[in-house]
Amino acid sequence: MKLIELTQSKFTKVDDRDYAYLNSWKWRARRTYKNCFRANRGIYINGKFKEIRMPNIIMNPQSGYVVDHINSDTLDNRRKNLRVCTPKQNSMNKKIHEDKKSIRLKGVYPQRNPHNGRWRSYIGINGKQIYLGAFACPLLAKLTYNKELVRVHGEFANFG
Repeated sequence: MKLIELTQSKFTKVDDRDYAYLNSWKWRARRTYKNCFRANRGIYINGKFKEIRMPNIIMNPQSGYVVDHINSDTLDNRRKNLRVCTPKQNSMNKKIHEDKKSIRLKGVYPQRNPHNGRWRSYIGINGKQIYLGAFACPLLAKLTYNKELVRVHGEFANFG
């Protein structure tokens, strides 16, 4: 493993076998909307500026596919942390969505009407929110969510 220097005092991890090739260009640290950074470089194609992401150079995904960082560290561009997937599979690897209703357990929310239990659990499948049940404690709701997550999403399951 080697480090490649980026702008903004950032570094990205790459495998030894990719280092010489990738280090032949200047890379910049690009801040994402989630306040993370990723390694990008700019090129001109037919007079138009285009940004290229380092993981795409390493993995070379086919059209319609993207490169996912398994551990969610967008500056870890070692091959063991990268996988080619569909955009939908990539979205499954996102971190927990925090809002006022959340107790910081992905898929678990407080019950508005507590007659069936104090906590409810939902999972997103094909753009639809599926109700998994109501539970007396948030950990039971989370266990149910995790089991369904593995069944539905397999290796892309992110327990948040």
